[in-house]
Amino acid sequence: VPIMPNHKQAIISKRVEGQKADDDKHLYLHPEDRVPGWRDRTQLQLFDFETGLTTPITYGNRDLGLNDISRDSRYLILSVNTEEIETMRPTLFYTLLRLDLQTMKTDTIIAKDGFFANATISPDGKTLAVKASPEFADRIGCTLPADKYPNIYDYQLYILDIEKAISKQPEAIVPVTRDFNPSVEDYNWSAYDNNIYFSAQDKDYVRLYQLDTKTYKIKQAEIPSECVNRYYLADNSPLIGIGASGIVDFGKTYWLNAKTLKTTLIEDIHKRELSDYAMPTCHDFNFKNSNGDEITGCYMLPPGFDEQKAEQGKYPLLVYYYGGCSPVSRYFSTSYSFPALASQGYVVYILQPRGCSGFGQEFSEWHSNTAGDPQTQDIIEGTKAFCAAHPYINEKKMGAFGASYGGFMTMYLQTKTDLFACAISHAGISNVTSYWGEGYWGYSYNSVAAAESYPWQNPELFAQGSLFNADKINTPLLLLHGTVDTNVPIGESIQLFNALKILGKTVEFIEVEGEDHHVMDFSKRVLWHNTIMAWFARFLQEDDRWWNDLYPDKN
Repeated sequence: VPIMPNHKQAIISKRVEGQKADDDKHLYLHPEDRVPGWRDRTQLQLFDFETGLTTPITYGNRDLGLNDISRDSRYLILSVNTEEIETMRPTLFYTLLRLDLQTMKTDTIIAKDGFFANATISPDGKTLAVKASPEFADRIGCTLPADKYPNIYDYQLYILDIEKAISKQPEAIVPVTRDFNPSVEDYNWSAYDNNIYFSAQDKDYVRLYQLDTKTYKIKQAEIPSECVNRYYLADNSPLIGIGASGIVDFGKTYWLNAKTLKTTLIEDIHKRELSDYAMPTCHDFNFKNSNGDEITGCYMLPPGFDEQKAEQGKYPLLVYYYGGCSPVSRYFSTSYSFPALASQGYVVYILQPRGCSGFGQEFSEWHSNTAGDPQTQDIIEGTKAFCAAHPYINEKKMGAFGASYGGFMTMYLQTKTDLFACAISHAGISNVTSYWGEGYWGYSYNSVAAAESYPWQNPELFAQGSLFNADKINTPLLLLHGTVDTNVPIGESIQLFNALKILGKTVEFIEVEGEDHHVMDFSKRVLWHNTIMAWFARFLQEDDRWWNDLYPDKN
């Protein structure tokens, strides 16, 4: 519940249930009507602390979001959603409004833009900082040719003059990060110095930056850790609180001085709590692919890395990637615990194939209309380059794994190469066409990954998935999937499992009962993680005891 800056009132977001369908039948009003809660709407109410009274502010059948509150507590910045699937791309539009709480007058700042994300208001209430895709405001932030579609998730920052935007003046919006490669994540407008501070994906790092709102110059803060997790601005002080982590450490807290952009370490929880633990070491590894692009990445050496063992080429390798619209950032806490995997005696290589944000629009544009081909090329070339540079890798004992789009990549990758001794796909997509039609966000995500392409118009693109090439898969493959996955339906794993079984391939399929796209229940998560460890041990360490203990032979 956001408290108004005057500390006298609060804005309450109330979720209003929509019309319920009959128990025996359901007339779908829209493809999204399959999604639980699609008919519900958010309405805003003003709660007064002194009187205890609650006053409705909004109503209606459009979904509505509160973006920000002006510091004088007079204005609300609201966004209203409109779904228009018949437009094909985009299918969801946003109208940005300024509501005057004194007069209840509403002004339209932005009318029906499909590439808006959110906005925050300046301390003086005259300007907005807007986070949006490169195609926002008729591609004002796009650096690509008109026939190219940028990655929607390669977010830019824009400065918008409110009065000019209301009066529809052409110079109302300035794309301040148009030529800035990192992709904007979180951002805040400082009341202390009137500058904007924002975190952004810089390749596989997450940095903090200062944007001078007078000159639009951007400076990077000097923070020793690899990833900024969170930050907090003070209204009357140059100090900014920073929480940060890295891929092999966590729990560092800093003060950042906004004047110097230098940090002072306050707390190091990792050093205090894990100083007695042997941790892997992390190192960079970049290479040039055959297209001439630099593909960045990093790798972990297991604790107690043995030089003598290394000389004999004894270390198995795990290769991880996402391959989708964003990079694998160097956070300590992830769905897959890379330090834990390395602790089992593996070298872990993580690379960032073409198509992800944070590398510039030209690089991230590779995500659109490619259906995984440049990504598989980069993974194969990267694995070979890594082995050539690190002769301690046992090239006959390499495993590949990924989840969601990374699961799709794992499935598809095995149709392109026999490099890997085993592979794991969690919540992967085996048939792009069925995912397009059946996934809760299938057709809408299609506007990102296959902009302006559809199954009836470009069938070759949609048939590039692993299901249509299942006969080419020779790698032992483990398929993992939550039974109630609403992002990627479980049928995507079922289809490939059936195909590989019919073909007589080595494949296992494990459902995680009651789990969605991520395995969140603790006990099930432990089992899921141990399953992954056991599969790799079975094929990369020639030790199937863990696997047989978890899944004894029922024949």
